[in-house]
Amino acid sequence: MVRLIESFKVLEDHGLKGKKFFNGETIGYADIVIGWIAWWFEAIEDVVNIKLVDHMTVPRLLQWMKDFSGDAMIIGSLPSREVMYTYFSRKREELLATRAAK
Repeated sequence: MVRLIESFKVLEDHGLKGKKFFNGETIGYADIVIGWIAWWFEAIEDVVNIKLVDHMTVPRLLQWMKDFSGDAMIIGSLPSREVMYTYFSRKREELLATRAAK
């Protein structure tokens, strides 16, 4: 968990400082490459019912997640939140079943 937050802080401090997106005011290549964070993160938090990061920890990154995942181009290109929630719920159940079998 500490490494995740440290990695997020690097993205925030070196990639987003003074910018809306990593490219500036428009979505660029870096945003697309790490965009999975914005799309998967909320679904994972919902499935495990744990808030992994908050606005006090990485406020610029969380704002980027909101801006990125709310962009019309991105919304039309990715699966719905419901699909993501179902996918991660199933993966969690598989992981828990595997652990219980050991």
